[in-house]
Amino acid sequence: LKEFAPLTHILNQIPQHAQRGLNKVDLKLTCLDVIAEYLAVGSNAGVVFLYDRTRNTVTRLKCSDVYDTVACVSIVASVDFMVAAGCQSGRCVVYQIPMEGTRSKMEKYLIENIHRTSVTCICWSPNAMKIFSGDAGGLVSCTEIDYDQHLSTTKKIFSEEHPVVQVDYVPQLLLVSTMRRTVVCHLAKNNVVVQFGQRDRKSPGNFGACFAPQPFGERRVTVWACRPKMRLWR
Repeated sequence: LKEFAPLTHILNQIPQHAQRGLNKVDLKLTCLDVIAEYLAVGSNAGVVFLYDRTRNTVTRLKCSDVYDTVACVSIVASVDFMVAAGCQSGRCVVYQIPMEGTRSKMEKYLIENIHRTSVTCICWSPNAMKIFSGDAGGLVSCTEIDYDQHLSTTKKIFSEEHPVVQVDYVPQLLLVSTMRRTVVCHLAKNNVVVQFGQRDRKSPGNFGACFAPQPFGERRVTVWACRPKMRLWR
């Protein structure tokens, strides 16, 4: 891959170093997500840098301490802009960024005491009411946010034996890929899990899967799943 143009207008606003106690360390960018209005970039200093693509400004969203690393980030536009970040410590953080012209202020939600290992992937429901996250221990969880009460409730959905590498969601269906297999969890059917393929992959790997965009009114869903030897399953 090659950049079409250097992103100096963004990188110039992100520091090259982070201060950890008396030591100065190189700041590394670890993950990103993008929508039309914002670019969210995680770092190894517990901070997400939120770049406003209209105003050409960067806001720092502190997710953890400077010794923690933001492992994954997801951003969605709903009533407000919602940014979710998962950290290596197991902490998840949600920032609610008000839409322009509203009187509401930025809100922050902490999601703790559910993931005991590094959060590896995170995704939003389309209406930004739920967050799904997976970790290196195979745990998959769901967090529901009550914006009126400023409360969040997190529960375990199910556990896999291997690290989770990707999650995706359409209403009532959660797609989970691990180092060994890809499954669909039917949330409306007591979290019944159905595996893709007859058996697990012989060799572990970071093979993800996602739902294809659905045409309006289409009830059937299509899944694209990566397989070893550069294969794709549909």
